Amino acid sequence: MKNKMLSKFLKRQIFAICSCLVIAIFGTVLVSSALFTTSVSSTKTQAVKTGNFDVNFTNGSVISEDVFISSDSDGLASDGYTFTVKNTGSIESTYEILLTRNTRSSRSDSNLIDNQYIRYSLDGEAPKSLTSSEIKSGSGDEYTVYRIKTVNLSASSTKDHVLRVWIDQNVATSTAINKYVDLSIQVQAIATDVGSDLGYPFVFTGSEQTFTVPYTGTYTISASGAEGAIGNLYNKETTLKGGKGATISADFELNKGDVLHIIVGGKGSTTTGTSSNGAAGAGGGGSFVFKEISSISNSNYQFTKGSKRYDVLLVAAGGSGTGDIGYGYEYAGYDGNAEDFYSPSNFRTFSTTTASPTGSTSSSGVLGIRQYISYDLKGGRYSVNGSTCLGGYGGGNCNTSYRSYGGGWAGTSYVTYSWSQGDNTVGINGNNEGNGYVNIKLKS
Repeated sequence: MKNKMLSKFLKRQIFAICSCLVIAIFGTVLVSSALFTTSVSSTKTQAVKTGNFDVNFTNGSVISEDVFISSDSDGLASDGYTFTVKNTGSIESTYEILLTRNTRSSRSDSNLIDNQYIRYSLDGEAPKSLTSSEIKSGSGDEYTVYRIKTVNLSASSTKDHVLRVWIDQNVATSTAINKYVDLSIQVQAIATDVGSDLGYPFVFTGSEQTFTVPYTGTYTISASGAEGAIGNLYNKETTLKGGKGATISADFELNKGDVLHIIVGGKGSTTTGTSSNGAAGAGGGGSFVFKEISSISNSNYQFTKGSKRYDVLLVAAGGSGTGDIGYGYEYAGYDGNAEDFYSPSNFRTFSTTTASPTGSTSSSGVLGIRQYISYDLKGGRYSVNGSTCLGGYGGGNCNTSYRSYGGGWAGTSYVTYSWSQGDNTVGINGNNEGNGYVNIKLKS
C-alpha cells in the first residue's frame, strides 16, 4: 500500500466503500490522474450478513480501482464498484443505498472538491451530481448522508449493483489540486418495527441518533465498534492494518417510551504527510447506547450531560490505529476487546481522557463517556508535517508515533475494552472492519 503527495499533479483520492447492515467495511479508492491522498488496506473478499440480507463486495472489502476526471460518457463506461445484495429471508424486504460525505470542520470545505463536480451513476442510470441527490440526514459540518436508491427485494432473490464514480471534466485543476473527495457507500436495511426479523438497524452517520422504545419488553441490542486506520506511510509500503472493532450483544428490559441515544462509531483516518515524522493511525470510534433516566443512582455508569441524565447500557470498543509507519513505528493496530468486557459485576471505571476534535493534540488514552460530555463523542485530531490523524466518530483517538486508542469504555496498552449492563452478554474481539453499527430487536 502506498500514500503519495504530489504537489504538481492531480492526486489520487480516498474512496471508502462500506456495507453497514451489520459490519461497515471501509475501503479506499485511488481517484483521478494523481490528485489526492491514498490509503489502501485489505484486498480479501468480504461477506457481511444481517437479518434477511447478505451483502458481498465481489472486488473485496477494499476497492482499489482508478476513477478518473472524465466526461459522463467515459464515466458510464468505467468498470465501477460491484456489490451484490441477497434477500435470504422468507418475505420481501427493503434496503437503501446511501452515499456519505465527510465534511468534518477540521477538514474544511476549502479542502474538499465541491459536490457539484462529483458525478456518479448507479446501475447504469443517468449520471447525477452529488448536489442533486436527496439528503437523508446531515449534521452541520460533520457528515452528510445522501439517499441514492431504495430497493425492494423479493424473498430468495439477488440484486447486483454497480456504482460508477468520476470527477466532472469541467473541474478546474487549480480548484481541485490537493482536495479530498471523502465519500463512502452504505447499504442499510429498512425495518419498520423492532419486532421484525431485521430488528431496527442503525448505521454510521457521523451524528448522534435517538430511538424511542415502542413496546415494553425484552430487547436484544447488538453493537460493533469501528476499525482503526493505517498511520503515516511516508515513502513506505505496509501490509499492516488498523485494529478491528469488537462486537457485543446483550438483553435489556425496556419500557415503552424509554429514549435511547445511539452513537455508531466511524472508521479512523490518517493521511500521509511531507515527512517521515507524521501521525499514527487514528483509532476507530466505539459504538455506544445510552438510556435517558430521571435521576442518578450509581455514578459508576450513570452520568449527566447538560440537563439530561443517562445510563450506559452497552459500549462496543473500536480498534486502535497502527503506528507511524513512515517514522519506523511499524506496529499493527490492536483489535477492540469485547470478550473481557466490563460490567457492574466486573467493574472498572470508564476512561476520563478527552481530546479536541478540532485542535492538534497527541493523546494517549481511551475516549468515551467524558468525550461525549465534552465533545459529543467526536474523535480526536492531531496533525504534524502535513500528516493529519482524525479519530473516528465515537471517540477514536490520535497519537504522534505509537498506536492510537479506539473509542470505548476503558483500555490498557492500546487495547480498548467494551461494556455491558445487560443480561446474556456475548462479546467477540476484533471481528468488524470499517464503520460500526447498532441493532435493536424485540426479543419478547
